[in-house]
Amino acid sequence: MYRHALSRRAGVAAIAGGTLRGITALLPTTQTPAIHLTYLAVDLLLLVAVTGLYFFQRERIAGWGALGALLAVLGTGLLIIDDLFSPTFALYPIAAVVFALGLGVFALAAWRAQSLPRWITAIWLAAIVVGALGFGVAALQILSVLAGLLFALGFVSAGLYLCTAPDRTP
Repeated sequence: MYRHALSRRAGVAAIAGGTLRGITALLPTTQTPAIHLTYLAVDLLLLVAVTGLYFFQRERIAGWGALGALLAVLGTGLLIIDDLFSPTFALYPIAAVVFALGLGVFALAAWRAQSLPRWITAIWLAAIVVGALGFGVAALQILSVLAGLLFALGFVSAGLYLCTAPDRTP
């Protein structure tokens, strides 16, 4: 019963975090206190979401899934530190790469184990590829927006899946 409740809470966090991330993808990239607070909320929600997603499927995704989840949590932790202490998002490039690497490994483990619908993991992988193509290139800003929207769609979809999935007991 505890794991069922954790999965549902993680699902709600994924939906909320994904929705906020989708909204921020469409906002101008100004650095204001409101943007920092919004990203802090997104990152805290995604920390809960990734943790819950891992526990939901940990028996099936094994070591690679654990490594991916650990890297994603580490990346999220760095993002949270950046949100709290850096007015210029100085840690963001490193934190984003660590998170994306972790999410990619996690998504591939879930794909292989078929523990989440493959279209959800495919959306995450597409977001990582699109984001990498547009990372740091001002002329390709549209790719960063698209990556943010794909990333958001993946987390909202994963959240809906967690909220509607049957209870998995060990």
